[in-house]
Amino acid sequence: LVGRALEVYRELGRAFPGRALLLTGRMRPRERDLNFARTRALQERLNRGEVAFVVATQALEVGADLDFAGMVTELADLSALKQRLGRVNRRGQRERAEVVVLGERETEAKEARPYLPEALQATWAWLAGLGAEGGVDLSPEALAQRMEAQPPPSEAFG
Repeated sequence: LVGRALEVYRELGRAFPGRALLLTGRMRPRERDLNFARTRALQERLNRGEVAFVVATQALEVGADLDFAGMVTELADLSALKQRLGRVNRRGQRERAEVVVLGERETEAKEARPYLPEALQATWAWLAGLGAEGGVDLSPEALAQRMEAQPPPSEAFG
């Protein structure tokens, strides 16, 4: 995961110099603190409407008070995906925010780390059952309603 994130970060850095930030879980505490300080500056840039990209592993799932206009994310178990979705239009100031979830129906154990392959498969199946390929509202309120109306399998939570 970290290798893939680093590769994407480098590509974005070449295409958009100075507009990308990398956050990974493998950082030492001092590096993470420095990056979160830079993240606050990034949020200010996002608020001003400047183009900015954050490439992150699961380091961004908990504890980051960020509000993104959109997101492209790899598939994760449903608990982690909910955390990620919570970073999109967090303050509710946009009428619409797009999220694209990249994944595959079948996931090998090696490719699933740090998640269980069964959790990824169950999450993917549940999303597909919502008609997610054509787009679906997964705002916090809508997601809670969908989870109540069409409960995901317990395996989706890892």
